Amino acid sequence: MFPFLFIHFLLLKKKLQNDNDIWVLKEKLKSLKRDLKQWNNKLFRDINRIKSHIISSIKNLDLIDEDIGLDDRVDMTGGDCW
Repeated sequence: MFPFLFIHFLLLKKKLQNDNDIWVLKEKLKSLKRDLKQWNNKLFRDINRIKSHIISSIKNLDLIDEDIGLDDRVDMTGGDCW
């Protein structure tokens, strides 16, 4: 009976070690997920802000073109859109 209990104990110990490894992996993945969410929010919030600014600039240029007309001599690159 003793060898059976000892083997059972060893298997249980190994399982607990595996469970601990899985727990560590799970925690690392949760941390990675949190970091990726922060990075993603920062990156795409900035991209959406830039996109909105560029679209606004294009709409303003369209309005100017409709009112007074724009030609190749007009410098439309003035101003930093970033």
